[in-house]
Amino acid sequence: MNSDRNLPAHTIYALASGGTPSAIAVIRMSGPHTLKIVQSLCKKFPQKRILHYTLFVDPHSNNVLDDGLVVWFKGPNSVTGEDYAEFHIHGSSAIVDAFFSYFDTHKDVRQAQAGEFTRRAFDAGKMNLSQIEALQDLIEAETEIQRLQARRLMAGEFSQHVSLWRDEIITLRALVEADIDFSEDDELLPFYDELQMKLSQLQTKIAEQLALYNFGRRIREGANIVLMGRPNSGKSTLLNALAKQEAAIVSPIAGTTRDIVEVKLNIAGYPATLKDTAGIRQSSDVIEQEGVKRAKKEAEQADLILYLVEKCHQDKAKEMILEDISLLDLQHETDIIIVLSKSDMYESRYSKAVHISTPESLQIGSAPHVKTVTVVNVSVKHEELIRDLESQLHNRIKILCRQTNSMAVRSYHKKALELCNEQMQEILTNIHQIPSEIIAENLRACEFQLAYLIGYVDVEEVLGAIFSRFCIGK
Repeated sequence: MNSDRNLPAHTIYALASGGTPSAIAVIRMSGPHTLKIVQSLCKKFPQKRILHYTLFVDPHSNNVLDDGLVVWFKGPNSVTGEDYAEFHIHGSSAIVDAFFSYFDTHKDVRQAQAGEFTRRAFDAGKMNLSQIEALQDLIEAETEIQRLQARRLMAGEFSQHVSLWRDEIITLRALVEADIDFSEDDELLPFYDELQMKLSQLQTKIAEQLALYNFGRRIREGANIVLMGRPNSGKSTLLNALAKQEAAIVSPIAGTTRDIVEVKLNIAGYPATLKDTAGIRQSSDVIEQEGVKRAKKEAEQADLILYLVEKCHQDKAKEMILEDISLLDLQHETDIIIVLSKSDMYESRYSKAVHISTPESLQIGSAPHVKTVTVVNVSVKHEELIRDLESQLHNRIKILCRQTNSMAVRSYHKKALELCNEQMQEILTNIHQIPSEIIAENLRACEFQLAYLIGYVDVEEVLGAIFSRFCIGK
C-alpha cells in the first residue's frame, strides 16, 4: 500500500479558498514543520482538532498579521496523514501575501503544487485512486445528478467492490498455486469445480458493471449530442438557440461551419454537450472536406443525433437521412431526432413529435444504425417550438443518463474490466485443457487489472493527469 512510503520532507502550503479579495481566505498547510509554524504565529498554542480564534503575530517583527481562526491535526490522523493545519483569515491579498512571506522564511517550507495535498493523502493511504477520481468529478460537477454520482463513488463504492473482487482472485490463485506445488495429491483436484463456479459468478458481476458503463460515463461527461444535416439547414442557428448564446457563426453562405463548435448544456438537471458540425455533402474544398471528416467522427461517438432538414424538404427527409447515415457508416445504434427546421416558413403537415419509423426499417446493410427516430418541428422564432425540442431532448437524455449503480465511469475502467473478463473467460473455456501454471498466470493478470483500478500498481500516469486538473490548494 501507499502508506509504506516515507512522508515528504517539505512542508507545503496553499490558498484553498479561491482568489482574493474575498470575505474569508483559507490557507492549508501540511508537513513536518506545520505545528512549529502554528505555534510561532499563535501566542497561545491551540488544542488539536478544535477551531480557535486567535491573533496571528509575526514573531520576527512582532507585527500582527491578522486575526482569525486556526485548527490543526496531528498526523497520521489528518486528511493528508501528516501534521496538518488551516488558517481562516480575512480575504485580503495583502494579508495572504504576508502569511506566505512568513512561511517562506522557514527552511523546507514551500507552496504546494497542483493536487499535492490530495497526492499526499493518496501516499498515506487516506484515499485510493477511485476516490481521488471521484473527488475530481465532484469538484467539476455542474448538475445534481453528477454531484450524486461523484459523492457515491467518493464514499468508496467502486473501490470496495473492486477490492472484494481482487481478494476473490487472490484466494483462487492461491488454490491453483497449491495445486502446482502438490500436484501429486488427488484431494486438490476437485477444487477446479469450485474455481469454475466462482469465476463464473465473478465474471457475471463484472459483466453487469460493463453493461452499465455508458450510463455512468454519460453522467460524468455529459451525453454527447451532435447536430448534423446538409449545409445551410440551420444547425448553427439551432445551437445558439439551445445554448442561449451566440456560440456559432450564422451565415446564409453554405459551408460556414468547418470545425466542431461545442457548448455545455444543463437539460433539466442532466449534463450534455451539444456539438455543431460541418454540413454533410460532397465538396472539392479541402478545408470543408476535413470538416465533413470530423463531423463523421463525431457521429460515430454520438449518444444522440439531431438531424436537421429544412421543412420544405420534409417529404424527402427519410431519403436524405438514410443517404447521409449510409455516408456516415455508423457502427453502433444511435437515437436520432429529425428536426424540421424553419417551420415558421411552411404550413405544418407533421405533428410536433411523431414516431415515424422502427429501427428495423431504417437499417442499412447488415449493421444496426438507428435505435429510435422522432421528428420535431422547430423554428427559432417561436419559443414554444424550441421548448418542444427541449422537452424531447430531456426525455431522451433522461433515458441515456438514468441513475444506476454504475461504478466504472472512465474509459480505462472499462478497458481494465474487459481485460479481466477476457482472462477469466480463457480460464473457463479451457479449464480442463490448460495446465495450472497458465491458469495461475491468467489469475495474476486479473489481479493486476483490479489492483490497477484502485491504485495499488502502476498509476503514476493516471495520477499525473488527475492532479494536473486540480487547483493548487487541493
